[in-house]
Amino acid sequence: MHILAVSTFVVVVAGSAACAQSVPGADAADGATDSGGSGDCSAPLSARTRPIYPPSGSVITTRRTVFRWAGGESPATVEVCADRPCSHVLRSMRSASREVASDDDLPSGVVFWRVLSNPCERVAIATWELHVSDRRLETSAAWGAPIDLNGDGFDDLLVLARRPSSGVAFLGGPSGLSTTGTTFARFDVGIPFGSAIQRAGDIDGDGFVDVVMMNEDGVSILFGSPSGLGSRSAQYVPSIVGPGSYPVADGAGDVNGDGYSDLIVGRGDRSPSGAWIYLGGSNGLAASPSVHLGAPPGTPNFGSTVGGLGDVNADGFADVAVGAPPQMSGDGSNLLFLYLGGADGPNTASPIRLASRDAASPGASGRAAGDINGDGFPDFFSEGMPEGSNIYVGASPPSPSPLMRLLRLGALSRGIGDVNHDGFDDVATSLLVTGRLGATLLLGSAAGMSTGWSYEIPESASALSVTGGDYNGDGFPDVAVGLGQLNVVNIYYGGRSGLPATPSLTLRLAGAEGFGVEVAVSSDAPRSSAASGRLHARDLRGAPG
Repeated sequence: MHILAVSTFVVVVAGSAACAQSVPGADAADGATDSGGSGDCSAPLSARTRPIYPPSGSVITTRRTVFRWAGGESPATVEVCADRPCSHVLRSMRSASREVASDDDLPSGVVFWRVLSNPCERVAIATWELHVSDRRLETSAAWGAPIDLNGDGFDDLLVLARRPSSGVAFLGGPSGLSTTGTTFARFDVGIPFGSAIQRAGDIDGDGFVDVVMMNEDGVSILFGSPSGLGSRSAQYVPSIVGPGSYPVADGAGDVNGDGYSDLIVGRGDRSPSGAWIYLGGSNGLAASPSVHLGAPPGTPNFGSTVGGLGDVNADGFADVAVGAPPQMSGDGSNLLFLYLGGADGPNTASPIRLASRDAASPGASGRAAGDINGDGFPDFFSEGMPEGSNIYVGASPPSPSPLMRLLRLGALSRGIGDVNHDGFDDVATSLLVTGRLGATLLLGSAAGMSTGWSYEIPESASALSVTGGDYNGDGFPDVAVGLGQLNVVNIYYGGRSGLPATPSLTLRLAGAEGFGVEVAVSSDAPRSSAASGRLHARDLRGAPG
């Protein structure tokens, strides 16, 4: 993907008068500049037009969607562009109703969009990234937020190392991932067992995807920017149930449809137990939660797992899952509940208790899968079950019954998009392969999922982490497999023939131990206090790795 140069001076004609405006290059890149000037060009930021939907950084399931916005004057113009500066406009749509449907197919892949209402508003409050699926369907919905920290249209990879205990970012580009990482976080003791890092969506609505990291006392939001992580201080949110509680967290998506991604935080073995929704806003997360998802009757330790699922019923609001693993639910079974988003956030009065097939438990936690059956509704799955995992398909209204159950689906899984471009999204997972642990690609279809590409880890390793993204921007998702015991992360670049049998690239970090122990996958594995670490906010300025 080629990003065109940023224009530094624009002239817009409003009626018979011309409004000229100088736009600094950095501001044009991140879309956060006030309009300045005089007359019609002097509107304050609070009165400017702000995008609402599709969510910033999200994936939409079809090539046509509805664009929505708030504020500003009417009518307004939506521009869909090939690049973040919008020097190459692909579509221009005008509406007086603060909503407009795309009148033609959007190009599949990564596009950018902004909305302008003032005649002199030539730099939007924010330009948002959008990932467009290569499908033409009646139903369109949004899910996920691939990790593109600097908003250049190429997905990036986050890797944790145990010694020195740190997080390292590898930026994507036309040739794939950079082999030189940048340290974005350090811990004073060691990183937690289980995953300590997760995508958060665009919490502050500035057009750049953010990241959530967890430690024993709370969570920290690391904000994306044109230069990646670290240009803005991290926001720390202490655990609502007190220090030493080891909360779990995940990007919830935009649960109330206000244009900001939200965060779901859970803890199941403290009182009060449950999950809490923290709403995003222009300044980051709210200081206190807006919604408490309390335990349904007969559900002790509820909130030990949380997951953002995407908009599974395609109503414009993101949905979430909350559950309790078998060792915590009292009766030895998994309990998993679906909460549908709405204008006031998740519906706390009517959670949907998810069922299972073959009398097995539904699964320890819910995870977004993308649109695996190609009907336009995002789907999801449960994971972490010895008996297997259930696949649930999105619908309006969603059904509590799964489409199918898969045996041996691993505890680290992630929907990564349509690897083979057959119109069905796929899932990368850890899975037992020929009796050993390995990475596997599960292929979507109208009937469910089947096993595709697989990789068996060497005998010298006994653990792995797996994730995916389009790191080289060719439109084909790639897979990253972390082998912390071997201090490597293997990258498999996708293409028309699928994923290769051998790594396309191997990442290493000189002097690190346990490099690759986590690669930004799921966030709710139980943690050990002996190995958890406190995140140093002062270390979030992007020191070279």
